[in-house]
Amino acid sequence: MSIATTVRTAGPFAGTGSLVALPFAFKVFTASDLVVQRTNVAGDVATLTLTTHYSVSLNADQDTSPGGTVTLVTALAVGETAALTSGVSATQPLQLASGGPFLPGQIEDALDRAMIVVQQQGVLGEQTLRVPLGETARSEERRVGKECRSRWS
Repeated sequence: MSIATTVRTAGPFAGTGSLVALPFAFKVFTASDLVVQRTNVAGDVATLTLTTHYSVSLNADQDTSPGGTVTLVTALAVGETAALTSGVSATQPLQLASGGPFLPGQIEDALDRAMIVVQQQGVLGEQTLRVPLGETARSEERRVGKECRSRWS
């Protein structure tokens, strides 16, 4: 199957004191391909650890019904949030043998993995400060610094 969505995140989920089930609807290959982050009331972000802080139940067929549910060990407190994304490694594990069988499912998974990695980079890009084309980081830092100083002076 193809990757039919560009969504690679789920959440943020707001804590209620009892929220432990966090659904997601993007394809992953294994439970360890997920990144789960919790933000406390003070705004501190922690990346949680599989089996220590959460478990994962993946939908049986990630091609026709991608996603699953992350179940937290400890409920999100009121004021806390959690967010999910994928952390599929940027590797290409498929090895094709010359003269070997052609297995379309393996080719499809390799192409899906490549697209997922591209989408993950897009998620990172959305969370990153950007410098306009033609500017250097230093000139942008000076411009932002001047704007901040003028607002707070």
